[in-house]
Amino acid sequence: MAIRGRRQVGKSRLVQEFCDRAGVPYFFFTATKGASSVEAVAEFLSGLRESALPRDRELVPSVGSGDWPDAFRALAAMLPDRPSSRGVG
Repeated sequence: MAIRGRRQVGKSRLVQEFCDRAGVPYFFFTATKGASSVEAVAEFLSGLRESALPRDRELVPSVGSGDWPDAFRALAAMLPDRPSSRGVG
């Protein structure tokens, strides 16, 4: 899915609202402009650890390598094996 539009019109808020109403675990991350790769990955992993996705928060690495592929592998390990069958109400 792609969401396009002018700056500051509420695209991120729309996604956040959809996720909130879906009633399923999710992880929403917004990168900080100007952050180094190490800082961004650390923030990503911290957000993932605090989200509702991980069944066991200890499985999320506490220290990142600053490597996005490793961060995405950590995210993939937290995702359920199947898509949620719940609809948005």
